[in-house]
Amino acid sequence: MPAANSSEMQHSFKWQQVFAWLLRVGLAAAFLSAVADRFGLWGQPGSRGVSWGDMAHFYDYTAEVNAFLPSTLIPAVAWLATIAETGLGFALLSGVCRRPVALATGVLLTLFALAMSISLGVHSALAYSVPTAAAAALLLATTDRPRCRATDNASLSPEGGSTATASPPGMSAGTEAAARSGVGY
Repeated sequence: MPAANSSEMQHSFKWQQVFAWLLRVGLAAAFLSAVADRFGLWGQPGSRGVSWGDMAHFYDYTAEVNAFLPSTLIPAVAWLATIAETGLGFALLSGVCRRPVALATGVLLTLFALAMSISLGVHSALAYSVPTAAAAALLLATTDRPRCRATDNASLSPEGGSTATASPPGMSAGTEAAARSGVGY
């Protein structure tokens, strides 16, 4: 098989960045949507498309998913999950510390999958694709920016530049240089 030329490598690198960006946005949207549901932003409990509608209903769900925990811990677990999902959701969107955030996302989703599997059965976790999301986040941790630096505090752009747009722009000169040299990725 012939070796890939520089142009092919840059093209592949650009698509990898776009797909990583899409994955970050998708995971963030899932987390932030779930949090919004807990605060009634998608509607009242029992409304079409609403899973919880308020924290009281989310406490009940948390108790069901974590049936192996004492009931006194359920409010703390519910709030810890909510805080973690909110923080990780915004961190995924902002592009800050991409690898540690992706790793933390994968670990949190793995914990969710384990709790669901223990309390509700493996089918429950599989039906909501939690293991798939966990694996995707863990893969993202291996393919995205390696370090947590001040320059990584980017907006929604896939290459980590300081643009404020939500659509994936082209690669910046610095990113192209990194792609050619293989440094940083």
